[in-house]
Amino acid sequence: MVSESIGLRAGQAAYIQLFFESGAGLILFAEPFPQPTTGYGLFSESRTGTQLNRSPKYGIGSEIRLARTMSLLAGIRHVHISNGNNPGYERNPGHDSNGFYVGLTYRPANSTR
Repeated sequence: MVSESIGLRAGQAAYIQLFFESGAGLILFAEPFPQPTTGYGLFSESRTGTQLNRSPKYGIGSEIRLARTMSLLAGIRHVHISNGNNPGYERNPGHDSNGFYVGLTYRPANSTR
C-alpha cells in the first residue's frame, strides 16, 4: 500500500495530545476487491471490484506520554476502498471500514520531540 497522510496535533509539549489525521493511497490487490456478496438482503452486492483501488482515510486519536521516551497511542479511523468508478459504476462496489487502534511509541532519549 502506498499512502500519504497529513495530521493536526494540539499541544506538542503536553502529556496528552489530541490529533486529527487524513490521508490517501493506492492499493493493488492480488484478486479483484471487493468480491460479490449474496444472501444479505439489502446489503448484498453483485458487482465485482478491481485489483487497483484508491483508499482515502481519516480519523481522530490521542497520544498519552507515559514517560520521556514512551507514549501510548489510541484512535479510531475510517477507511474507504474504491476504484472511483474507473472503469465504471458496474465495477465500483466500494468498501468502507471503521477501526480502533492502540499502539506504543518509543523515542530514543536524544529525540528532539
